[in-house]
Amino acid sequence: MLNRRALLFAAALLTLTACGQTQPPTVVVNAWSPAAPPGATVVAVYGEISARQDDVLLRIAAPSATSAELHETSEENGMMKMRPVTRLELKAGTPVQLAPGGMHVMLMGMQEAFAPGAQIPITFEFEQAGEVSVMAQVK
Repeated sequence: MLNRRALLFAAALLTLTACGQTQPPTVVVNAWSPAAPPGATVVAVYGEISARQDDVLLRIAAPSATSAELHETSEENGMMKMRPVTRLELKAGTPVQLAPGGMHVMLMGMQEAFAPGAQIPITFEFEQAGEVSVMAQVK
C-alpha cells in the first residue's frame, strides 16, 4: 500500500511540475537604475544575472541609449577605475551581481531622462539563452 501511495504522489508531483511554467536558462532579475540628474546622458543599471546552464553574455542594448556596455569597477593605486567587460562567462548556478562599486551596465547617450518610478527597457543577448528583455526600475 505504501509503495502505491508513493508512486501516486510521485506521479502527481511530476504532473504538476510538467504543467508549471518552465524557467528560461538565463535570467536577469531585480534590475534597477538610480535616478539621474536632469541632463545626464549616462546611467548605471544594477541587478543580478543567473544561469541554469553555462552561458555567455554577448551584448546589451537599450532603445533609450545610443550604446550599452558592461563595466567593472576596480581600485588601482588608490584610484577607482572602470573598464568595459567585453565577454562575461556565466557558470551554472553562480549568480553574477551587478552592483554599485562593482560590475554594472552603463547606458550611454541616453536620449531621455527617466524619473523615479519609470522603467528602462534593456535587452541582454546570451550565447545559449538568446535575448532576455527586462525593465529596469528607476529608483
